[in-house]
Amino acid sequence: MGMILSPFSSSTGANDAVKDAALLDGVSGYLSRTPVVAGNGGVWSFSCWVKPTATGTVRSLFSDAAPTFSTIVRIMDTDQIAVDIANQVDTSFRLTTTAVFRDVSAWMHVLVAVNTSAATAADRVKIYVNGDLQSVTGTYPTTAFGGGLSASYPWTIGYNHSAAPYDYTGYIAAAVFTDGHTLTPTIFGKTDPVSGNWTPKKPNVAAYGANGFYLNFKNGGALGADVSGNGNNFIATGIVTQSTDTPTNNHAVLNPATNLSKAGGFFYRNGNRTVVTAPANTNYCRTESTFYFSGLTGCRATITHIGQATSTFVGVRNVDTGTLYAFRADGQWFDGAAWSVWAGGWIDGDVIVPLCDPVSGELTFIRSGVGVGAKTIPPGNYIFVFNAVGGVSTGGQWDVDFNDAYVGTTYLSKTYGVLTTNGLTPVTGKNVHDHFNTVAYTGGVPTITGVGFRPDFMWVKSRSLISNHVLFDSVRGLIAPASGEIYPNLTNVEAATGAISSMSGDGWAYNLTDANYNGIGDTYVAWCAKLPNIVTSGWAGSPTITPTEERCNPTLGMSIVSYTGNATLGATIPHSLGKKPAVVIVKNRVLGIGQWMVYHRSLGATNYLLLQDTYATLSSVSAWNNTAPTAQLITLGNFDHVNAAGSPMIAYIFAESDFIKVGGYTGNGLADGPFVNANISPVWTMTKRTDVADGWYIQDDVRAPANPRSAYLRADATAVEDTSAVLTDFTATGVKTRTTLAATNALGGTYVYLMIGQPLGGRNTTEAVGR
Repeated sequence: MGMILSPFSSSTGANDAVKDAALLDGVSGYLSRTPVVAGNGGVWSFSCWVKPTATGTVRSLFSDAAPTFSTIVRIMDTDQIAVDIANQVDTSFRLTTTAVFRDVSAWMHVLVAVNTSAATAADRVKIYVNGDLQSVTGTYPTTAFGGGLSASYPWTIGYNHSAAPYDYTGYIAAAVFTDGHTLTPTIFGKTDPVSGNWTPKKPNVAAYGANGFYLNFKNGGALGADVSGNGNNFIATGIVTQSTDTPTNNHAVLNPATNLSKAGGFFYRNGNRTVVTAPANTNYCRTESTFYFSGLTGCRATITHIGQATSTFVGVRNVDTGTLYAFRADGQWFDGAAWSVWAGGWIDGDVIVPLCDPVSGELTFIRSGVGVGAKTIPPGNYIFVFNAVGGVSTGGQWDVDFNDAYVGTTYLSKTYGVLTTNGLTPVTGKNVHDHFNTVAYTGGVPTITGVGFRPDFMWVKSRSLISNHVLFDSVRGLIAPASGEIYPNLTNVEAATGAISSMSGDGWAYNLTDANYNGIGDTYVAWCAKLPNIVTSGWAGSPTITPTEERCNPTLGMSIVSYTGNATLGATIPHSLGKKPAVVIVKNRVLGIGQWMVYHRSLGATNYLLLQDTYATLSSVSAWNNTAPTAQLITLGNFDHVNAAGSPMIAYIFAESDFIKVGGYTGNGLADGPFVNANISPVWTMTKRTDVADGWYIQDDVRAPANPRSAYLRADATAVEDTSAVLTDFTATGVKTRTTLAATNALGGTYVYLMIGQPLGGRNTTEAVGR
């Protein structure tokens, strides 16, 4: 049956200030212009939005292309951004960011502002990323140094002659240069007041200067056309193509960070939309789309020069369960457990199109315009998976496009959307910091501020002292004389200390200077949540235990329920999140050796973990009665730790939402570790190894605001903050493990996580930026 190409229904997102971009292939493509007059090498600004498609190589963004001592803005092979200020003859100064930038899933904004005459050295060269001034190392130019940027050499975007041709590979948009003027980030971008994301705006440049330019890449026939009014046009050389993948509509591409490949011989090309391999390479390359979907969507994959066709496949992976469903080149279907004969095989040049409806649970395949058939899969969140296999004597090239859309034929009655951020399902909550925030503070002061809302939950830990973790919440009582302290790293009973004197719309005030949360001169972190909905009756689902109170935030996906146990196996308590909880943490408030019982969806309802301890996965029907939570009820066993007769209990409940993601992964033991794709840009994570004993590792983006991230605290320990080893990168779509430490990435080790973050995007909001 023939297929008809159809555009997906238009969705502009929350910002369309940048509608076009240029894609440089990293091999031969760049733009250049030779100026007529020399530029002001001591005072200038260069701004652009970039979505790099490779890491670990030197990639030039802007340069004067001098053979030696060039002025260059580039991403180094260390993935740090560096600026060389040079005179093209014999002198060069370099400043390099301490942060690394290796997120290939989203766009980021780079601004370099230079004024070598500034009295303060730090004001002479400034590097901003996504509106934030970066910490740098290196040598600042002297005030007497005029810099280069003469008319002797061409100025280039995406290319540099210095030492080697360091070509940029990836997407670039809104490239602006000002000659003789130093500008600030707000000229080019703004913080969206709703989502909190840094987002582009049309450059508000008062004066460009003689060599200034603004390339918006709108003219497909002349991509280097300058729209500043100066007429400083650039000429495209090599493979430079126009793209609608922009910082206001981020397209899904293949994700090298997934690291599912058998080592060797495969290369990503064409903006990470093509995989190629050389002849005689028998390895494979398994990769996934950079983000996943929960609404209707479609994917087009053009398959050519297949080589060992029997092992090449396309399909989807259930993000919640990890289960793969795929159509293989020899015509076999994988149902999550085994391959079986299904349809005819592929030939070179076939176009294979998987169309996934994750709502009703249907996966349909089209082969070169002819329907193969549909398979039933469980509803859920899905990500596209592609597995390319090299041939013994032939090379291979596989072109994958996630952004074509198809309308139904006689047996396909559905319209499938494109996999871009503007095509994603609209999000309910747009800014995670309206619901959850991390505050770092120094103890000894009575008032803690900066939360942004009145918190109903605070988890506090000293960073500099050996001390207990402390939980405060509004269900057990926040303000003295209540102020119930409970300690996640201990089995102790709750203590009513009267620690908090008052609450405000931006934080709280302490009564005490306790070392656990307010020691004089000591440093602390508080993880805070807003739970504005109070429920005291009328719960659905006919629970067998009626709670004392519930505080909840369905938008965030978090609830706190207090109840009195009845020691009945199979007893149920209600919640008001409207979704199945994925993590439940329960503590008996008066039991002296009361364990912190943890249900995690990835482990199932037969198993549990202990928050205050390092134990591997434990099993007992007495924990959750072997019954998974529902959208209304949580089932309890008869352990005293979850359901002691007459004991007051507290349950902290988390369900997946726009902001909260829950799952697991398997370690590979490599510094290039697993990538957890969660479709959120993390602000807080907690990770636990489950196959052997190990701790609960907590990271956030306040204590470690840039990649690579090393600062962690352990929920099960009193230890001070540890910054001795790099653990992760946070990206726009999840977490990339960057360590071989067994605690988070042992070969074959199994891990679970709870993650809170900013939504990647949606057709009603702005996009999360690259990190």
